[in-house]
Amino acid sequence: MEDLARLIGAAEMQAAAHKSGPATAADIMSQNLITVRPDTSFPEIADLFHRHRFTALPVVGEADRFFGVIFQIHLIDRAREDGRRLNRSFGSAMTRLLDRQREIPVKAADIMSVGGPRATTATPLSSLLPQMADGAVDAVPVLERGRIVGIVTRTDLISALARQSLA
Repeated sequence: MEDLARLIGAAEMQAAAHKSGPATAADIMSQNLITVRPDTSFPEIADLFHRHRFTALPVVGEADRFFGVIFQIHLIDRAREDGRRLNRSFGSAMTRLLDRQREIPVKAADIMSVGGPRATTATPLSSLLPQMADGAVDAVPVLERGRIVGIVTRTDLISALARQSLA
C-alpha cells in the first residue's frame, strides 16, 4: 500500500512537472541560509535543527564553498549506529552525542552527505520534481561555481506548485 501511495505521489509530481513551465530553482529557492562549518559539533547542529525547524543544513567552507549537507535523519542514523556499536539504547546514544563536554565530539564533516543531488540557479523545476518525488530527498542545494547560493526544499517546491495552480 505504501509503494502504491509513493507511486501515485510520483505520478502527480511528474504531471506537475509538465505544467511547471520555465520556472527555475532561482525563482523558488531559500536564500537566507544558515550554514555550518565542517568542524561544527553535533550538539550545535542539533540545536540549529531544533531552533529553526530545518530539514537540511548545508556544510560550507571558506567563501561559502559547498562541502555537503546534513539532514535530520543523519543525526538519528548516527545515534542508532552508535547505540548498536556500543550496545546502548537509542536515547542513551543520543544523550552521549549531545554531551557538550565530550572529549572528542562528532563533527559536521563526520555526518554530512556529500553525494546528493544538486542544482544551479538555472535548473528548471521540472528537473527538481523527480528528485524529490520519491521522498528520499528533502532539499536540494543550489550552487554556482561551487558556492552555495540557496536551497530548494520540498516545502518551497510544493508552495511554488500551489501558487502556479492558483494563478
